[in-house]
Amino acid sequence: MKRYISIVSLLCFISFLTIGCGVEKNTDDDLVIDIVEMSETLVGATMLNIINEPERYMGKTIRVAGTYQPFYWDEEDRYFHDLVIESQAGCCPKILEFILNDEDYPMVGTMIELVGIYSSYELNGQVFNYLAVETIKSLF
Repeated sequence: MKRYISIVSLLCFISFLTIGCGVEKNTDDDLVIDIVEMSETLVGATMLNIINEPERYMGKTIRVAGTYQPFYWDEEDRYFHDLVIESQAGCCPKILEFILNDEDYPMVGTMIELVGIYSSYELNGQVFNYLAVETIKSLF
């Protein structure tokens, strides 16, 4: 019986690895990392991966939702525009900088959904990663 349970557990684990968990979608031959559709646990894990291993995500399309919060940096006399992604428990928020092309930024505290390409830029010798937004939508 123990051997049967071990074999079933191993097969389930292998199935999980080969099938995946539905976090990436293939749309028009572009890879989309859809954070909006993930469970809370996967959202936290994926955002940590994006923060800790940004090179894996460069050039990929990401769909994500959260609350808009700008941050003013005195030294550079500029704003950074951030998406705050919080868990349902309200702990451990993740921050994702984003840049809009020609659109106005929403009001502070607005819940928004973004789709864009994960990119980077350099400012004073420091590399910053951000989402180059293609579409923005307010969530109510």
